[in-house]
Amino acid sequence: MLNGENGSSYEKPVEVIKGYETINHQAEYGTRYVVDQAAYDEQVPAGFKCSCGATK
Repeated sequence: MLNGENGSSYEKPVEVIKGYETINHQAEYGTRYVVDQAAYDEQVPAGFKCSCGATK
């Protein structure tokens, strides 16, 4: 623009926050139990026994 070149201008509105309000919520305490699945007993083998009679 100074030397006869093409130029442009750009304006963008800016939002300015002048004040704000703080909102406080009281904490909620409580005990809640969640059961994903019912409890069960699992039988786990104590070792392996081969058909030939060998154990591990």
